[in-house]
Amino acid sequence: VAEDNIDVSVVDVLHQKYLNSSLYQNTKEALGKVELGRGRKQGVSKQGHEITYANGFLTQLYWVSKRSLKNLIRNPQASIAQIAVTIILALVVGAIFFGVKLDRSGIQNRVGSLFFVTTNQCFSSVSAIELFIRDKKLFV
Repeated sequence: VAEDNIDVSVVDVLHQKYLNSSLYQNTKEALGKVELGRGRKQGVSKQGHEITYANGFLTQLYWVSKRSLKNLIRNPQASIAQIAVTIILALVVGAIFFGVKLDRSGIQNRVGSLFFVTTNQCFSSVSAIELFIRDKKLFV
């Protein structure tokens, strides 16, 4: 217990010395200038740290949606193909699992179809990764 008291007092002394040091004052001053330069933007608190964003959520959503719409207009074949694949998949899965019974086997078939559809939806969104790679400069 005596060692804990010594450690705590050493920590307190070091903490006070740092708060009184010129290094702390210079760092605090530099961070204040950075904060003033950026202005107080929208912040989200997470575990005591403040995360600031240059623009609010709605502004970001607006610009990302606008950019996605432009990409859709520039390349409509990709979206039409994705819609066609989804419709065909829905028809195939519907035909395969049409008239499934309400017994144990039917429940397993339904779970299998849900897994199949969920997996397809997850992998169909992988095409969005290409946009982030191509437009990396815009998102970073």
